[in-house]
Amino acid sequence: MNNSSCDGYSETGATVLASTCALSFLVCLVAVVLVFVLRLYKLVVYRLALYQVLAALVNSGQYVINIININYSESPEVYANLCSTLAYVSLSSAWAKMLLTLFVSVHLFCFAVLHKNLKRLEPLYILVSLTAPPAIAAVPAITHSYGLSGSWCWIASWHDNCPSRPFTTAIIEQFALWYGPSMLILALASIAMVVMVIVLISRMYRFGSIRHNQNWNALKQLLPLCVYPIIYFSLHVPPFVFRIISASHKPTSGQIVMAVVCFSGWSLLAGVTLIVHISVATLCSRSKKGGAMYKWSRYTPMEQYGSVGNENASAQVSRPSDSNATYYPLPNDSIIEE
Repeated sequence: MNNSSCDGYSETGATVLASTCALSFLVCLVAVVLVFVLRLYKLVVYRLALYQVLAALVNSGQYVINIININYSESPEVYANLCSTLAYVSLSSAWAKMLLTLFVSVHLFCFAVLHKNLKRLEPLYILVSLTAPPAIAAVPAITHSYGLSGSWCWIASWHDNCPSRPFTTAIIEQFALWYGPSMLILALASIAMVVMVIVLISRMYRFGSIRHNQNWNALKQLLPLCVYPIIYFSLHVPPFVFRIISASHKPTSGQIVMAVVCFSGWSLLAGVTLIVHISVATLCSRSKKGGAMYKWSRYTPMEQYGSVGNENASAQVSRPSDSNATYYPLPNDSIIEE
């Protein structure tokens, strides 16, 4: 690799990025397999989380392929088109993952806090996630701003990957098309999740012991999904700072490594969060005797409704007069089972 002062490429950064994203890819793949094996794709909240992980899977995969750019400077004419394609896939999949993160957060917030079930909006979620990201990612393609951006393919920070030649148009696009909107969207999603957690905790103290237990169980099951937007937002900060630094000069190796670890962390934590959520929700909902799952309903005593993903659940029973019955302080359609 060319080691001249005008070379913005870092082999260390490229190697770390490929290695960590390979791990992210495997974890996301495990999460996807779990959803299908347990047939959780029949439930809307898992489908939304699944779409998010699939976007993370694609995002991780393209970052792994970026390792081929180690030889970019030797034959730029060979790698240029492939690099632009990888950059387009990177921005599209990142936007899809971020939008789906927002939709999962909105779905959980409206259900748990506002008692509104938005599962009918799932087709809209899918439509927006499939159409908006490619349209946004087309802008740098039209302005020819895609290229080698440090150690990976994205919206280029410098002309010919030379830190002494800033690419002003591309730098503006980095913040206008990604970092600005993503920081705002993830901040709103994080605030929504914090409010939801506070509301669930407050309900524990406002109601009796039975409702306290049910809100606590709901909080335990939803916490992994609640935490992800907050962590995602936190992991956005180092790359955001990295791009500010790279706008004027070549970042240090340490700054590059921190940025690439955060890039892979976006996808890795999407898979880990879903796996943890499935594990916690299953353990919280499984009966001690037969391992059956329970369905939550607002005025329904604890009833067994069969295995995970069973859509042929028994009809809800009316609220009995027995004051010792266990009631769930949530809307009629469960967040976990529907």
